[in-house]
Amino acid sequence: DELTGDHRAGSDYCILAIAGTKSDLDDVVDSQQRMERREPGVINTLGELMGYPQCCVTAFAEQENRRDNHLNETAMFLRAPDAALDALNNRFVAPNLLSHHLCSPNCPSSKDIAQRRLERIAEESSRAASWVLSRLSSAILFIDYERRWLLEGEYCESSYVVHSLESVGGRRGNNTIREGLQRVSIESGRVILEYSEREEWFEGDAFLIIEPGNALHEMMHSFTGARKRLPALPGALRKGRGIRGYKITDIRNQKRRYVLTLTGYGEKIDLLIAKRDDAASKSIICGEWVLNIEADCAFSKKALKAIETIAMVLGWVRSGETA
Repeated sequence: DELTGDHRAGSDYCILAIAGTKSDLDDVVDSQQRMERREPGVINTLGELMGYPQCCVTAFAEQENRRDNHLNETAMFLRAPDAALDALNNRFVAPNLLSHHLCSPNCPSSKDIAQRRLERIAEESSRAASWVLSRLSSAILFIDYERRWLLEGEYCESSYVVHSLESVGGRRGNNTIREGLQRVSIESGRVILEYSEREEWFEGDAFLIIEPGNALHEMMHSFTGARKRLPALPGALRKGRGIRGYKITDIRNQKRRYVLTLTGYGEKIDLLIAKRDDAASKSIICGEWVLNIEADCAFSKKALKAIETIAMVLGWVRSGETA
């Protein structure tokens, strides 16, 4: 029990505290219990005892709910949505190198702590250190503590194509996803699991596919009001579709824009399609999209006709016309 220290039935996890002396351990346990009673100032005391960075202690103290839960775990993304998650700061996998909630995904003080711990592991086994770093660098589907999975796969427009996955949560997570999962997509308030024969979904308020090296707006997530990953292109723009004698041979998602490749008439043309707020200097405004027309060489007349058709599919309206 967090207040009394008495042992009771718990979940799949426990907190193991290791201290240099019994006095140190008693101080930590006492501070933890005082924090449960919400005594003023005790968070700073506990943070100092545990060696946590002051920036992270301050951020945690500002949280209304100070439990280990998925909302506190993901709060750092909302505090710093443009900060890329450093792999060493990744707390969403098992094992991980940090025991405190971070102020931001790229907190340098937290990274220093994690780096020292990884180096200590490497002193015992370089192979183990490489394995830990590999897991820390992996993509993770995060629903809550008991429902999280390491992912291998790739984005295909607005969904994540799953090649393999491994549960790193509890027993509840093992029973959540069945064999044969093909795609994952996240909308506001729910995560959608696509199998060959049907779809399943779960509702909640903090789903995301975490990708170390990326910022929140580059990830697939369900946070209301936060900038999101690119939405899907219109259905008419799909790989294999014909456009005025050209063929769409590839569509690549590059975080904040799509690269659409047209092939035909001996030409290969890459077009950049982004959201309107990411417009470049030479762009066609197409409703909520922009089509970047910068190129190293002039387009042929046939290519211009194909580009015009794509622009109209995206929402472009010719001068003098109305939508």
